[in-house]
Amino acid sequence: MKKIKSIMVWLAPTIIIMIAISVLFLENYQDVSEPPDDNWSRGLKIGKTSFEQEPFVHQTEDGQRSLSYLTNDGVQQNIYNDNYELISDKAYDIPVDKFTSIFVNDDKLIYSDYYSMFNGETKEKIQDITDFFPLKEKLLYKKENALYLLHTDEMTSTQLFELQDNNASLIVDQSEQGVHVISQSNNTDGNLLTFYQLNENKIKEIGSTSFDVKSSEEVKDIQFTTHNCNYLLLMSTVQKQSSSGKMTNFYYFADTPIGETPDLKQISFKDPHGNRELRELSDIKMKIIDDKPTLLFKAFGSTKTTFKDALQFNIYKAEVSSESTPTVTRLSNTPNSSSNPVWLDDKTVVWIDHGGEENNRIYLASTDQTVIDRTSGITQSVFIQSLGKTIGMLSYSFLAAVITVIWFIWPLVFIVFITIANNRSLDQDQSWIFYTGVLIYLVAALIFKGTIFTDAVMANAPSYLSFTGSSFIYLIGFALASLVILRYGAKVRDWSTLVQLTYFIGIHVSFITVFFGPYLI
Repeated sequence: MKKIKSIMVWLAPTIIIMIAISVLFLENYQDVSEPPDDNWSRGLKIGKTSFEQEPFVHQTEDGQRSLSYLTNDGVQQNIYNDNYELISDKAYDIPVDKFTSIFVNDDKLIYSDYYSMFNGETKEKIQDITDFFPLKEKLLYKKENALYLLHTDEMTSTQLFELQDNNASLIVDQSEQGVHVISQSNNTDGNLLTFYQLNENKIKEIGSTSFDVKSSEEVKDIQFTTHNCNYLLLMSTVQKQSSSGKMTNFYYFADTPIGETPDLKQISFKDPHGNRELRELSDIKMKIIDDKPTLLFKAFGSTKTTFKDALQFNIYKAEVSSESTPTVTRLSNTPNSSSNPVWLDDKTVVWIDHGGEENNRIYLASTDQTVIDRTSGITQSVFIQSLGKTIGMLSYSFLAAVITVIWFIWPLVFIVFITIANNRSLDQDQSWIFYTGVLIYLVAALIFKGTIFTDAVMANAPSYLSFTGSSFIYLIGFALASLVILRYGAKVRDWSTLVQLTYFIGIHVSFITVFFGPYLI
């Protein structure tokens, strides 16, 4: 029994501290493994790449889903069935770099090195180009000021039209209503849009219009698609000058008959898991899903997967309308930056997860129940991320021990005073000295509790630590626990008054540090 009492003075605090760390780990595991949305799966890793180019997707002749992406050795093509299970794959050996773009259609691979495009089978140059537009079923390219269609069977080209303005940019979209092209240029009337529709091997102009933007803004990006004889336009602008020095983006949406001036309405995208708007939208794609214009994009928004920063680039989709606020859904939830999302089908997306140099991962997420079930279990990556977040938070918790100096400096002053005034009392281990020191410490802790229990800490801490009056309850509760442990084992060890007081303060500070310290970040 005496040996147990002697051990308990260290074992009991260790158990309490380990319980606190275990609870913190479980909380972090829940945060890291949280699905991006209630109806979407967690990310399923389906490949890795050293590059950042978006994957190329299309549907094969037999209706399967094809996903192609760059590797160090060339291009990897994976074919998936309706359950998103890999049924076949193929590797293409081609030279690749950060400028490589690809077009894959069944057994045909065409790739571009920015300046030219090549036959993936023979590696022979097909044509010099100035722009490359790989669509799901067709390949368009721009050479100088003309747009061409490449016939991949014969590797021959058809000129579609010639741009009158050499500075005009082209935006290409393929939807259920076919392939449409917009040429955008600036003139005295503002921003000029000309609409074209591709039919078989010919293209015709179907309308034109112009619009203006605010003098303080300039157009950054335009995305569009077509639906029911209307064009749906999403325009991103950037403020030319800002008093804060920060780049400010604005977003406008219009649903307008082709050829008419777009009725641009400013819209914003609320973070579905935070209290602010999503920022820095980019890599935007637009398509019609269930008769609703839907955007797919990356944006800077809230996540609980990191131990320090509560914001990261993740993948989102938004149903947009000219008459209501966009309905935003988060599709990825990872601690690393995500980018270049593409639709594999209407209920499945694929994107690049940036894991560092030569360690980018390709993830898939879906509303399909099969994928949700496959990603719902414990994985090594989630376990490691949870452990890393826990260790990171604990490393910050030691700041609490430094901050609490303002608590225990006062009993230290008291001991120094007793030593100078009546050294014999300290030598005689009189209990009143210990209890007075404890009282002074607790009074100081209560007076200066705001140094630890800040508004930020209480906002970040879970509800069982941050309820009304929790700071007082935990300060006194941990003090009582420390006293009980001390009384149980101190007599067996025959500790002096000074050692007992030091032990009490040390254990109490340790409890505060491990429970509340992780939320100081």
